[in-house]
Amino acid sequence: KILDSLPKIWEPKVIAISQTRDLKTLILDELIEALRVHETRLNNRDHLKENDCVALRTGETNKRDKGKL
Repeated sequence: KILDSLPKIWEPKVIAISQTRDLKTLILDELIEALRVHETRLNNRDHLKENDCVALRTGETNKRDKGKL
């Protein structure tokens, strides 16, 4: 029931747990730990997306800027 109640973003993890573990014998603490690890990864991924900024410059842009320095 816990796995069925999770949001759609958790579906890959739900499938992985369902396929790799025997849900009849899975201890609640083990399930919660697996979900916590996944939640941490999701939060880290979202945090990286929000804070990562990459500035790319082409070689031609660099040549133009050198003349301005």
